[in-house]
Amino acid sequence: MNDFFGAVAVVLAAMITGAGAYVGVSLRRQLRTRVSERRLTAYAALWQVTRKAAPSRQDSLTEAERMELFEVRRDDFVVLPRRFRHVHDLWLPEYLL
Repeated sequence: MNDFFGAVAVVLAAMITGAGAYVGVSLRRQLRTRVSERRLTAYAALWQVTRKAAPSRQDSLTEAERMELFEVRRDDFVVLPRRFRHVHDLWLPEYLL
């Protein structure tokens, strides 16, 4: 009888562990999907904003254009990878350089 309860406890522990692992993987996948969606939105906003500062542009940005780019909320780009977050600092107006 004691062996039976031991076997049931092992089976229940395995089921609970499996369910916990499944929930963890599922939540991680959902989080990854949400972050990807936010990144896509952030990239679209970044490209919309940086269109004025395209490398193909022949002349330099005016002070007003730099100020406009600088005033873009940095919070919008928080979901982007670290290598893209510094772009905001590149738009500093000349008097802040």
